Amino acid sequence: MVFNEEKKAVDWIFRYGNEALATLEKLPLDKMIGNSFSSLFSNMDAKWLHVYERATLYGETLEIMDYSPEIDTNLKIICFPTFPGHCGCILFNADQMKSISEENHLVRLAAVALKSNPTI
Repeated sequence: MVFNEEKKAVDWIFRYGNEALATLEKLPLDKMIGNSFSSLFSNMDAKWLHVYERATLYGETLEIMDYSPEIDTNLKIICFPTFPGHCGCILFNADQMKSISEENHLVRLAAVALKSNPTI
């Protein structure tokens, strides 16, 4: 994280990423690593900073689901503290995620069981 004199987060620098992140961010990984978010995305939305700041400064693990105008994608982000001055984030394209409740899972299991053994 990059902080100003008042200890407020103003930016962050990509220190690690993988190809899945590069695909989601729509940038080559080698262009992201070592560079600040604001230098790559001039339309940076400060809402991300508040979550990352809380994980970094207060040790909170947080989840945010919101639209990213920077990459025109709905995101689910899990952000967690790593070591002083840093946080880790796992990003997902929210539109590509599937959710299954335990009830739906049990119904599907029963259907599979009945299909494979109709005498049940």
